[in-house]
Amino acid sequence: NQPSDHQHQSMSLIVFVGQPCTGKTTRCKELHQHLEDHSEYNVVVVSEDTLGITREVGYANSKAEKITRASLKAAVEREISRPNTVVLLDSLNYIKGFRYELFCMAKTAGLSYCLVFCDVSPHIAEEWHRATTTDTWTPEQVKELQMRFERPNDRNRWDKPLFTVGA
Repeated sequence: NQPSDHQHQSMSLIVFVGQPCTGKTTRCKELHQHLEDHSEYNVVVVSEDTLGITREVGYANSKAEKITRASLKAAVEREISRPNTVVLLDSLNYIKGFRYELFCMAKTAGLSYCLVFCDVSPHIAEEWHRATTTDTWTPEQVKELQMRFERPNDRNRWDKPLFTVGA
């Protein structure tokens, strides 16, 4: 679908949410490919990987996590200012306050916004984690992030529309 003349602006911010190793990057890649193949929009992925932030460094402690979130937010802010662009944010996005900030940023920019919650059982996530060979999470990081994870709730305006996908 080609955008009409009055739509030459950023179109959407799609935020992927989930605990470590729940398929966020896989789903993001699938959506990215689909949008590239079936739309005229520029599709941009923002993630720790695209910013050169490793899990070891970006999630080493709470201060590092804050810096990582600030870097992700700044990158999203840069990308949503580009015309005809769909921005996919592929990260944990596990803190509801951070999702609220992203929601406000999207609304201020006049963008559509949604969450894609990759919700799989801890057992499946552990299996997927064991199968991962690059830039893996430490067991301590996984445990800490699971404990701090704030599950999206579609009663919160910043968590909707909410699309939940499983394994």
